[in-house]
Amino acid sequence: MPKKEKIVKVERLEEGKDTPTIIEFTATEWALVNAYFDENMNQTRAYLKVFPTTKYDSARVDASKYFAKSNIKGEIIHRLKQDAMSSFEVLKRMGDMARASHYPFIKIAQDGFVYFDFSNPEAIKNLHLIKKIKTKRERRIEGVGESAEEWEGEWVEVELHDAAAALRDLGKYHKLFTERVENSGYVLNINWDDLTTEQMIRLRNGEDPDVIKKEIDERKSSK
Repeated sequence: MPKKEKIVKVERLEEGKDTPTIIEFTATEWALVNAYFDENMNQTRAYLKVFPTTKYDSARVDASKYFAKSNIKGEIIHRLKQDAMSSFEVLKRMGDMARASHYPFIKIAQDGFVYFDFSNPEAIKNLHLIKKIKTKRERRIEGVGESAEEWEGEWVEVELHDAAAALRDLGKYHKLFTERVENSGYVLNINWDDLTTEQMIRLRNGEDPDVIKKEIDERKSSK
């Protein structure tokens, strides 16, 4: 007689209900759910992690049967919802990007020399604003003989997420702009991707859209 599996009981509060529901999983089902997220949401690899001696084709078939179960599917959806950003978090991130500057990541020495410092608390708090970091370290020896000195330098480039793009998306969300700008009774079409941050601010402040449109056309024709 096969050994009875341990049962895992989990409380889940379903949408629209005031009291939580108890959902049961066998130890295997629960292990498969955890392995699914460990293996970048790949069902077959999750199965092989729980049952490592299984052949690949068999694992693929058996995994599809397990992951079709309602309790497993429901748990996966629940975890994905937890990990997904809410609309408020998305807007918060966009706002952070729109206001971003290099200031939290730099330190200015007494001699006026500027260098990057990622160890201070303000930098650590704002690391999510960085899109890309490039570093290059150079070592060389200057001079000859006893006067030779070892010299070391490091070049660092930090690229933040596009503040102009974040401003544009926030402006559209808050309906600060429209896809079509109305001016003096007629409609002036402007492609918002052609606008600079400075031009968006000028439009928001009430500047004549014709002036902005002319600047865009002149910039395009000069290329």
